[in-house]
Amino acid sequence: MSRDEWIRIAGWSGIAGAGLLILGDLLIGGWRPVSGGVLVDLDLEGLMRATYRVDSAGHRLAHLVGALLGPIAAILYAVGTIQMWCALRPAGRGLAGFVCGAFVLGLMVGGGGFHVAFAFLPVGLLAEQAGATGPEVWEYLGDVLDAISATSGIPLLLGSIGFAFAVVRRDTMYPYWMVALTPMLLIVTRPLAGWIPAPVGGPIFVAHFNLCWLVFFVVSTRVLSRGDERSIPARSGRGG
Repeated sequence: MSRDEWIRIAGWSGIAGAGLLILGDLLIGGWRPVSGGVLVDLDLEGLMRATYRVDSAGHRLAHLVGALLGPIAAILYAVGTIQMWCALRPAGRGLAGFVCGAFVLGLMVGGGGFHVAFAFLPVGLLAEQAGATGPEVWEYLGDVLDAISATSGIPLLLGSIGFAFAVVRRDTMYPYWMVALTPMLLIVTRPLAGWIPAPVGGPIFVAHFNLCWLVFFVVSTRVLSRGDERSIPARSGRGG
């Protein structure tokens, strides 16, 4: 299989992974037609109360399906990083491998583990309904999500730093302006979703992480599919 074919297949895999996780986000609860400001300041307990309906069997099933989409989409994300490796390879195999390895780890934990964890979050509400819960339940569930976020966030941050360094300082198949789409730079814009009004603000806020990766893979696939961008790996040909 040629490099161009790998670039296309990996790009579409990344796009599909982002699309599945956005769907998972919406199934878990981001479908509510509220503004981003309604959700931005909520803690974990408040978010679950705002998005989860204990009395709805259909919603419980949708929540579970959304959570279980995580591991499937994480695999697609991992395949998608092959495209990034192809684009960064001129910067050096070691650097390209480090960046892609960091992103794979972060996306497998963040995309897969974080979503699966949401399958267990309704335990707090269900136990409360049975009169057997207290603040310590939500504290524990919050600690679990914080641990997953840290385990995911550290490699994603390191991968993003490596990606930005490669694009700016080394020869890659990406134009310079792709540094603006460094995943962590996009992800830190999440608070801006709090300003988006209903009915789309809430869903965008909930799905923001995966929307950022969707933007990245769509633009990356478009850029790398242009023969003039790929044909000149030297710095002088990366005007974009």
